Amino acid sequence: MKILFFPILFVIFSTISISASAQLKGFSFGPYVEAAWPKGAFEQQQGNGFGLGVTADINLPGHFSATGSAGFLHFRKSIDSIHAPHTAKSSMTALPLRAGLKYKLPVVYLKIEGGAAKSLKGEASSLIISPGLGARILGLDIQGNYETWIKEGSKSFWGLRIAYHF
Repeated sequence: MKILFFPILFVIFSTISISASAQLKGFSFGPYVEAAWPKGAFEQQQGNGFGLGVTADINLPGHFSATGSAGFLHFRKSIDSIHAPHTAKSSMTALPLRAGLKYKLPVVYLKIEGGAAKSLKGEASSLIISPGLGARILGLDIQGNYETWIKEGSKSFWGLRIAYHF
């Protein structure tokens, strides 16, 4: 029995280490910066936005990968509200948390993300829906998207995100 114990233990640990390294292969993360241009009624309330955060990708079988990000996004007051103080809206800052799926084509990828955006003013979180298109060359990831935040109406904006993955 003792003779079989060590070979069996070796096989178990070898299998675990192979599985663990296979799961870690294809994982990348890094910082991102983001710009946002409000659309529709949201454009009347808020000016352009900027943000930063951290993003991660995990390769999945086939042409898919799972993606996620956590960040900070700030929209300044709209120009209209600065010139018309009686309609002034304050700036808006939120912490978006997104997760989604990418489908990789030869040069570009398509992605869909969802999540929540927590306002720093203590308001309830908004639901995020964000389809997009991007390209990743080596570690540089450039992504364009149309993002909608839903909570008692919707706030939509075009976004551009530039990330560097390690």
